[in-house]
Amino acid sequence: MRLLRQVLPAFVIALVSILITLGGLGLSLVEGGMAAPERIQSPTIPPLPATFTPPQLTPQIITLTPQGATPTPTPTAPVVPSETLPPTPGACPPPQGYVPYTVKSGD
Repeated sequence: MRLLRQVLPAFVIALVSILITLGGLGLSLVEGGMAAPERIQSPTIPPLPATFTPPQLTPQIITLTPQGATPTPTPTAPVVPSETLPPTPGACPPPQGYVPYTVKSGD
């Protein structure tokens, strides 16, 4: 009798769990408007042609200058390096008594 009191609730809980799981699966099929698995048809893929010929491409030349005009290069000033860097906007000025120091080999 004691064994029956222990097994019966476990059997009822297992049966309820199975029913809830199957009910959830059934509702998911109905909710999404999906058909049952045996009704789903796999898409058919058309067969590939026996030979494949790539499309022929023709080169096109695009000109960006008007007719008769030739582009002229614009002269630019040469960049001359300076010993000090120019101040960057928003940078604070160096404190008084500031002496620049050049890092040498071995420092």
